Amino acid sequence: MRRTLIAAGLFLGLSVGALAQDSASPASSDASVVTPGQLAQWLNDLQSDEFQARQQATESLEWAGRAAVDALQSLAEGNNIEAAIRSLTVLDRIAESDDKAAADAAQKALETLSTTAQPVVAQRARLALARGKLPGALPAGGLGMQMQVQGQGVQVRVVNGKREIHIKEADREVHFTDDNGKNIRAEVTKTVDGKKKTEKFEAKDIEELRKKQPDLAKLFEQQGNVVQFNVAIAAFQGGNLPQRVMPNAKAAHADIEKALGQLKEMEQRIAKLTPETTAEELKQLQEDLSAIRKELHAAQARLE
Repeated sequence: MRRTLIAAGLFLGLSVGALAQDSASPASSDASVVTPGQLAQWLNDLQSDEFQARQQATESLEWAGRAAVDALQSLAEGNNIEAAIRSLTVLDRIAESDDKAAADAAQKALETLSTTAQPVVAQRARLALARGKLPGALPAGGLGMQMQVQGQGVQVRVVNGKREIHIKEADREVHFTDDNGKNIRAEVTKTVDGKKKTEKFEAKDIEELRKKQPDLAKLFEQQGNVVQFNVAIAAFQGGNLPQRVMPNAKAAHADIEKALGQLKEMEQRIAKLTPETTAEELKQLQEDLSAIRKELHAAQARLE
């Protein structure tokens, strides 16, 4: 049974993706004053068995920004897969930050890790890099595709970060253009009395579009998410395609963390087994382990 528990723990380590968490900075507001001692403590806490310690370390390292990048890269290159993936989580978030120096450094670290000999780390790094190419950070040059989505004909074209989405529905055609989610323009064409009539709408962003034209905003967001997934596949470089862009990754991460805590409890219970342990107690232990397996499999399915 101990082997089963260890296998479940290994499965957990290989399943956790580069998942985002809510950000919060330490008490100090200046990341430039991060000391080597603080950095070492945060890196150590990132490998803690305690969820709260790992969460706080993730937030602190993200806040540290450029000062943490090299150390995070080194940790990701180590033999601790769970710590490596958590490091990738932080690097991914730093790469999305407004601090250009920090973002560029994290991007370079992810590029280096995408070619590492550790396949799990390399794949997660490539996934993070692919997400960085999604709207609004689409690949340079042109990218075009066509697809069918729930009976709708959808055509997509992306040129130098500017996206066009043309949707053909039963009673109308809608053409969206946007620039990294800004300057949204919509043209709605319907046939009225045998003649085509086009209405044009503009909004500076999705919030304004929701206020002006909620129906169009809903369509833009729905199709934008579908397009985002397909652009990720088309733009992905390096051979191993990401399995899915994960809209509910944070919830899956929370479930996995919960299951990890349950596995720790199971390990303690197993360590206390004695020759006097009853068949009923063993049966209950097996049932509890089976329930944890189901939770792990469910979380894994949401990440695939």
